[in-house]
Amino acid sequence: MRWLSAEAAWRSLPPAVANAPASQIPATATANDQAVAGSLKSPLADRVAAQLRLARGGVKISPNEISWDDGKVVMVFPLDGEAVALASSSAVVDGGASTQAIHGCPTQYLGAEYYCFYADGNYGGRRLQFKDHPQIINFTNYGFDNQASSWVNGGGADIYVYDGYDPYASSSIWIEFPHSQSSLVAAGNNDRASSFRAI
Repeated sequence: MRWLSAEAAWRSLPPAVANAPASQIPATATANDQAVAGSLKSPLADRVAAQLRLARGGVKISPNEISWDDGKVVMVFPLDGEAVALASSSAVVDGGASTQAIHGCPTQYLGAEYYCFYADGNYGGRRLQFKDHPQIINFTNYGFDNQASSWVNGGGADIYVYDGYDPYASSSIWIEFPHSQSSLVAAGNNDRASSFRAI
């Protein structure tokens, strides 16, 4: 399998796909958008457009990356024909490529901590990565509710993941210890994560 950087992948796409204006993306999410966004069978441009409809406020920063919250939250999509998303582009990782990444997730890097969640087992499918997010995060805000199947904690905090939007009203379904990873969450917790917080 040949790996490309996100920038090289962008340059390899036809201009019509790489430069599609946001105005061509319908404003309203459809019932089918969650299925399209998560399907590796759908073309990359369709997956990204569906995700932008699901989670408003995102900005397409490369053909396979969407950013929210001034780059603190990024979703990376696998390229067409691939099952695993590339490592983040240099635009995502503080202007420079991370010297280390675990399954595409940046590790603790220049004081930044990264927490990544994957739509599929074995670190496949869409990757939703968070940088320095100590507050409570709801996956719904990013169109990723009940989607997580594997994860990487590339930072130094404990991550408590919940099946609910209020962590104070429910117990965690799993805990991610610093610098740890799981290729598949326990069967009873797969596709159940709704929120998390770093402690």
